[in-house]
Amino acid sequence: MRDRVTRTRWRPLRGRRCRVTRIGVDGQCARQQRAKTSSVSVHDCSSYEACEEPLALALRTSGLLDHLARKRVLLKPNMMKASPAERAESTHPRFVAALTALLVNLDCEVLVGDSSGLLGFTQEVLDSTGMTDAVLRAGGKAVNLDAGPFVQLTVGGSVRRALWVPRLLFEVDRVVQVPKLKTHSLTVMSAAVKNLMGLLPGATKCDLHVRLPGAAPLCGGIIDLCCALDDAGVDLGAVVVDGLWGLARKGSPRGELLRKPEVVIASRSLFAADVVCAEVMGLRPEEVPTIRIASQRGIGPASLDEVEVVGNRCALGKTRFEPAWRGLKDRVETAHRLHYWIRGRTVEVVHDPSRCRSDHACIEICPVRCIDLRDGRVRIGPSCIRCFACHAACPHGAIRLRVPRPLRGTFDRRAAGVSTDKLA
Repeated sequence: MRDRVTRTRWRPLRGRRCRVTRIGVDGQCARQQRAKTSSVSVHDCSSYEACEEPLALALRTSGLLDHLARKRVLLKPNMMKASPAERAESTHPRFVAALTALLVNLDCEVLVGDSSGLLGFTQEVLDSTGMTDAVLRAGGKAVNLDAGPFVQLTVGGSVRRALWVPRLLFEVDRVVQVPKLKTHSLTVMSAAVKNLMGLLPGATKCDLHVRLPGAAPLCGGIIDLCCALDDAGVDLGAVVVDGLWGLARKGSPRGELLRKPEVVIASRSLFAADVVCAEVMGLRPEEVPTIRIASQRGIGPASLDEVEVVGNRCALGKTRFEPAWRGLKDRVETAHRLHYWIRGRTVEVVHDPSRCRSDHACIEICPVRCIDLRDGRVRIGPSCIRCFACHAACPHGAIRLRVPRPLRGTFDRRAAGVSTDKLA
C-alpha cells in the first residue's frame, strides 16, 4: 500500500533556502527496488597509478557515465582512520583522485566527504592521508561531514528512530559510495551498503551500534537508513568500489592480510554491487547480513543469478578473503553495547572561554540546541550528541576536544598517524 509521505529537501536558490516537498513510498526504498536487477561492471585494474582507464570503462559500462555527467556529485569514500594507504584500510586517495578527475572532465562539481571513525578528527584524517590534497589537485574539494549543518531524518523499520545526516546530501544531485573491499567483524563484509554508516556524523555512528546491537539489527538499520534517504529524495544510485587491494582477517591477533583482487566494481545499485563484492572476496552472498536482509525485503538480489555482470566475470571468486576476527563485543550483546557506548564518549567537547570571541557560531550550528549562554558564558548541555559541528564551526578554536584520562591510551592507538595537539 502506498502511503503519502511528505519529505523536506533543502537546496540553495538565489541566495535563499528553498523547501522542496517530496512524495515517496514509506520504507520501500523505491529507486533501489527499481535497480534490483541492475548490471554490475567488473574490470581489471592492476595499479593505482594506471586506474584512470579502467575507471572510465567501469563508469561507461555500468551506465554511471551518463548518470553523473554535469551533476553536482558527492563522493563518499571509506576513511575510517589515518592508516597508511598501503594498509588497505581506507579508500586509496589516488583512486578517489582519478575518479574525481574523470567526473570533472564530465563537467561535474565534485565534493569528497566522510565522517571518520576517529571521532572529532575527520578533517585531520582527510589531510594526513593525502586525500585532501589529491582531490584538490584533481579539481574537486574535500569536505568534513562532521562540520554540519545537519537535518533530522525519520528512519522506519521495526523501530522508528530519528537520525541526523548532513544537509549536504540534499544539496547535491548524486551521492556516490566509493568503498574499500574489507572484511568486517560484525557485518562480515564492508562494501557499498556498509559504507553508508559514514554518513552519520561523529558519535551518532556509535549510538546506532548501541541501539541496534548485533549483526542483523545493525545491518537492518543501515538498510533502513538507505531507504529513508532514498525516499527523502537523496540519489544513492551509484557505487564505485576500490577493489585493487583489500583487507582480510581484519583485527585478528594473528595479523591482518592484504589481498589483491585487482578490480574496479561499478553499479547503479548498492545492493547488486554488494553481491558482486562478496563473490570477488570468495564469500557466499547469504553469509553477508546486508545482502540477506535486503533480499528478504525484496529490494536487492539474493545471489549472482539475479545480477548481470559486465566485464571480467573471471575475477569472481579468484581471491579468498579470510574472515575478520570476532571479539567479545561482536559475540555478546551487552559487551557490544558497552564497547560502543564508551567509544562514543571517548572524545568530549568543552568550551574554552579564554579563546571565545562571542561569535556564537557554535550555538547556531548545534542540531540539538544543547549549547546556550548562561551568565555570558557558553554552556554545553548533557544532550550533546557529539557530532562535533560546533568544534568545526568555531573560528577561534574555543570549542576544544578532550579525551578522559582513562581512555587516552586507547584513543592514541586509534589516532596513529594524526596529530592530537588540538586536544585540550
